[in-house]
Amino acid sequence: VPGDPGASWLVQRILAEDPEDRMPPADAGKQLTAAEIETLRRWVEEGAEWRTHWAYEPPVRPDIAPVRNQAWVRNPIDSFVLAKLEAEGLDPAPEADRRTLIRRVSFDLTGLPPSPAELEAFVADAHPDAYERLVDRLLASERWGEHRARYWLDAARYADTHGFHIDAERSLWRWRDWVIGAFNSNLPFDQFTVEQLAGDLLPDPTPEQRIATGFHRNNPTTGEGGLIEEEYLVKYAIDRLDTTATVWLGQTMACAQCHDHKFDPFSQKEFYSFFAYFHNVAESGSDANALVPPPILPAPSAEQILQQTQRKAAVAQAESEFATLSQTLGPQQAVWEAETTATLAALSAAAGTAAVAGLPFELEDAALGADRLAHFDFDLETAGESGRLGGGAVFSGPERIEIANVGDFERDQAFSYGGWIRPRGGNAGQSPIARMDDAAAFRGWDLFLDGARPAAHLIHAWPDDALKVRARQPLPQDRWSHVFVTYDGSSTAAGVGLYVDGHQVEVDVQADQLESTIRTNVATRIGGRTSSAGFTGDADDLRIYGRALSAQDVAELAAGFGVAWERLVPSSATAESATELTVLPDGSVLGGGEVPATDVQTIACRTELTDLNAVRLE
Repeated sequence: VPGDPGASWLVQRILAEDPEDRMPPADAGKQLTAAEIETLRRWVEEGAEWRTHWAYEPPVRPDIAPVRNQAWVRNPIDSFVLAKLEAEGLDPAPEADRRTLIRRVSFDLTGLPPSPAELEAFVADAHPDAYERLVDRLLASERWGEHRARYWLDAARYADTHGFHIDAERSLWRWRDWVIGAFNSNLPFDQFTVEQLAGDLLPDPTPEQRIATGFHRNNPTTGEGGLIEEEYLVKYAIDRLDTTATVWLGQTMACAQCHDHKFDPFSQKEFYSFFAYFHNVAESGSDANALVPPPILPAPSAEQILQQTQRKAAVAQAESEFATLSQTLGPQQAVWEAETTATLAALSAAAGTAAVAGLPFELEDAALGADRLAHFDFDLETAGESGRLGGGAVFSGPERIEIANVGDFERDQAFSYGGWIRPRGGNAGQSPIARMDDAAAFRGWDLFLDGARPAAHLIHAWPDDALKVRARQPLPQDRWSHVFVTYDGSSTAAGVGLYVDGHQVEVDVQADQLESTIRTNVATRIGGRTSSAGFTGDADDLRIYGRALSAQDVAELAAGFGVAWERLVPSSATAESATELTVLPDGSVLGGGEVPATDVQTIACRTELTDLNAVRLE
């Protein structure tokens, strides 16, 4: 038989009379027809010429198809369309009217219908190139890029969720906008390709070129608790490999994962060489259901960059103006602050509004009196290194500061507590301050961070005899927040107030039945409960009060003032003793002195009044 011996053997096997030799086997469920067998036999007789699959051959421009009705042809593509119609004995359909034509081309190029004004303008356009100009206008529209990008986003498996497990929300819209912009700017396809696969590897890549690599952050990911990290890292790499092959090569490489590809020129070695490229991403197998799981890249939009630039310029200008003002008012400010601090401290003591306990963390061994604060061996940072208002305390979980004989309140007593905290410990439950006995069904009270949301417990036995309220919004990590709890002694959740940065926040009531004592023999602790909820972060100026502070009291604490200072003025003061104070642009206050009217605000503080309305801006 002429041709390749292997091809001859093919014919012998498909014609074999012995069922053991005949191909395909009987149990394969696939049999060749007589016509198919004859085609194979003739192919072998003619030399069994084997050609590369057409998909791997470079395209060659064909000759223009000949047609009879040359007058109908306007461009070379028309010749191929008409040639097929003529071969089938069909005539071309008549040209659509203009209203139909603009709708068709608008949907094709932008995915949207034309507006009534656009439709009428096209109908009235008498220019011979009206249609071409319409196409040019649609291609120049931003809608063109949005419409074309849809198909690319589908190929890239773009989605607003993770794809696995709880399918949490995902934010990749900046990459989506990059794709739209690439279409609208007619970015060359080779550059479009390079930037999406390796934009971060280009010399001195721009932020936009880094954003382009978001193509391979679109793969489905999971945060399921039982996952094996390395297993999912392999899954992610294979997904990226398969997607790249499908999108850019127009075929799958998946078969070569287990063996050399049978029909395409891909070996198993090449598969895993390609796999290695995608297996070098610095990511975790678990996405933790995060909106933007790491590694992440800050990617402000052009509008946001402009806003940032404007804000930096405004801050620089304000700092310059304040520096100039400080040179004028600085000496007077220092004198007033020293005098006022001493006066308010004395008035506070006289009026009985001082805290039951206060921890400013300014000394290595803090003391509120021998019977109030036990000695502790603890690393306190020096002033200015950690504190919000000076020196602060740094907690890493196991440390506790124990305060004896402070905070031993009953459920029918009003009290308040809290201060400045800077959490650094993620979402685990933590308690910056507590008087709570874990071993006695968590009896006592605390300030608690529940999934980063501040909360307060008053407990006899959890959860059946207890109060709990929790803020609806979480605290920011690694940033100072002033968190305070007030309680009116009513034994109800409605009597618990929760404040963040001086403002009462909305809460969810999670327990509201307190009928028994909350008193416990354990000490009040800073940095955690007796054995649980260790706090990781910084703390400063923590306070405990034997009464329910008002909303204004808490606001003043958060603002850095003493508690209700306007009520500390002796009641015998008269209107004639009113003092004129000066509020600087940074919020500090200056007493007396000559200052430019354009740089300050004046406060008239009439000390005979007994509420904060005594302080008003004029």
